[in-house]
Amino acid sequence: YTFANVTCKGVTFRLAKGAHLDSRAQYKNNVMRINLLLLASIICVLSSYSKNNIIIGKTKTDSVRMTEVRPVSEVSHISLYNQHFKYRQKNIIGASGTDSVFSRSVVTERPGELADKLGDDVHYIDSLAISGPLNDSDFYTLWQASYYDTLCVINLENAEIVGNEVPSHAFYHPEIQVKDGGSFIYVPRLKNIILPESVKGIGRFAFTYTTFMQEINIPESLNYLEEDAFACSSIQKDSLAFPEGFERIGREAFFDCEYVGGNVHLPSTIKSIGMYAFFATKITNINLPEGLDTIEERAFQTCLYLKEAIIPNSCQLFGTRHFMFDEALEKLHLPEGLDRIPEKMLWGCLNLRDINIPVSVRKIEPWSMTYNYNVRSLELPEGLDVIQEGALYGLHGLETIVFPSTLKELGNSSCIDWHSIQQIYCKAQIPPSCGNAVFGPDESEPEFNTPSDIPVYVPKGTADLYRNAVGWNYFTNFIETDDFPTSVESTLATSSMEVYGHNGTIVIKSQGSPASYAIYSISGKLINYGTTEHGQSQMSLPHGIYIVKAGCKKYKIIL
Repeated sequence: YTFANVTCKGVTFRLAKGAHLDSRAQYKNNVMRINLLLLASIICVLSSYSKNNIIIGKTKTDSVRMTEVRPVSEVSHISLYNQHFKYRQKNIIGASGTDSVFSRSVVTERPGELADKLGDDVHYIDSLAISGPLNDSDFYTLWQASYYDTLCVINLENAEIVGNEVPSHAFYHPEIQVKDGGSFIYVPRLKNIILPESVKGIGRFAFTYTTFMQEINIPESLNYLEEDAFACSSIQKDSLAFPEGFERIGREAFFDCEYVGGNVHLPSTIKSIGMYAFFATKITNINLPEGLDTIEERAFQTCLYLKEAIIPNSCQLFGTRHFMFDEALEKLHLPEGLDRIPEKMLWGCLNLRDINIPVSVRKIEPWSMTYNYNVRSLELPEGLDVIQEGALYGLHGLETIVFPSTLKELGNSSCIDWHSIQQIYCKAQIPPSCGNAVFGPDESEPEFNTPSDIPVYVPKGTADLYRNAVGWNYFTNFIETDDFPTSVESTLATSSMEVYGHNGTIVIKSQGSPASYAIYSISGKLINYGTTEHGQSQMSLPHGIYIVKAGCKKYKIIL
């Protein structure tokens, strides 16, 4: 067979034909064959157009809002044909699956020549292997071949990407792909790509909206993911393992990647996890190593399958809503040194039952632990000053809570809707000031009121103060006592600490229960961490000045 190009309404098809026509009968037969092929081609064009080249209604914006999904009947104004759309020739000649009938291998000698190397074949290949240097313009050629034509499998394992970074917007060009003010997004056909192991970074929006992409490797040299690197893509990962040396997950890197799930392994070198980094993924577990510096807001929001998170003491939390709506989350360990529980951090974590409140916390911000149904008891640390509006709203399983002596303020509705509460302890000599309906009554929705007849234990000589204090006068059963449950502070104090330097070694001793510690350089870099075993730990270090966090205290050690 030879091939001929046939154009119909601006759409080009490549059709198989005989080498010559010997008779009128043969001519009629071939005309009939071509007509049937054209009809089949148009049907496939319509099918591919409606299923493989457009997203209707789902749009990611900077404000992370989704537009309403519009029914197909409302998009009839869109032209039937994409003027650049080329029908997949393998559907014409009977090839199936990922047959390599239309594969190519290309060797580039210098960046920017891929388009010339491919020539007209760029319109017909469905798989491509490249050796040699590539730059931004070469990636644009790859995007064009995947967006306008049929390229879906790319092998770059022997390529050399200029700068060792997959370029920003490598496979996402919103100025072309986004239509009708964002209501429609046309997507490339990219399914699988192999990156060179030398790649250190994946640029901004590199694979955004690659909604057919299934497989991509994590190069051993990878150091960072930039903003939106894989946002709204369909990469399928049952687990993610990042190599040693990897440091940064950028903002929205895996935003709404619904097929990213399972375990995420982060290396000891990880430093930052950006805003919305794993938003709405299906991850179940993630390790957060000591040395991690920052987790930004909403990083794990709506991770409906995440079960546990242990945040190291080296980490700071920026922003709000870090684990909001994580319905399966059962255990969360917060770092020592944290001075606040951020706003809406744990809103809607329905199965949370194991959480610590660090001794450094001074404020629990609005709605931070709302609807944590399975928390049974809360022992709040000495030093806590304020619990803000709605912070502990809807703790349906809470049976016991101990308010510290330092508490000064309870915000509006902060302690309402405690269905199972059995007793409240408050150590404050002066009743903390209360906003509106802290415990109740909520006359409009009385079913949300915390029971008013439970025992409320207060310091000796203060019952009358509490009975007459706004908010506290909701309760009817005050009991004076000096026998309060052991506070977080005094529990830690039972492990007496001794930290000193001797002959180039930092020695950490604890009496009583084991104690956690962390050793930092004077510049703040984490050097080592652990728990005292058999009452003592030690580490030899070069001469210098070090900061040791042990128990509730910090020590400056000079070796």
